[in-house]
Amino acid sequence: MKTQIVTDAVVMHALYPLADYPVVAGLAAKRTQASRLDGRTCRAIYDAALPGIWQAVSDHEREFMRQLGVVGMKAHLSITDNDELFAQLETGERILTNDTRKLAEQLHLAGVTPESLTVTCWKTDPDHAPTSGQIIAIKAALREAEREP
Repeated sequence: MKTQIVTDAVVMHALYPLADYPVVAGLAAKRTQASRLDGRTCRAIYDAALPGIWQAVSDHEREFMRQLGVVGMKAHLSITDNDELFAQLETGERILTNDTRKLAEQLHLAGVTPESLTVTCWKTDPDHAPTSGQIIAIKAALREAEREP
């Protein structure tokens, strides 16, 4: 089940030129010859194509996806037995590092948002749960990366 994010009705009902958003344009070309689509249709097309499209999405288009309420690539964060940070993306890709900043950069490039990152719980698995400081640092870096042009 996908997370629902409430978006502005104006954003969802506005028409967007497909020439500005190449990924959704390519996906839509299989179904329509329209040159503009409304936000609801764009969101449905993105949702149907996830997670396989993240590497092809530009920062400009990723921001458009956020406005539509499309949830980022899902990833799960934990700690290995060697105390390394370990992120498992929903595509199966794995990221392993000791540096929270590098991990956040790689997660951002993969399309992970702070909201789509889950974390191993210290109550259920204390040996593999990241510290609060690590979680805060990673999510803060992801938020910072979202704001950068």
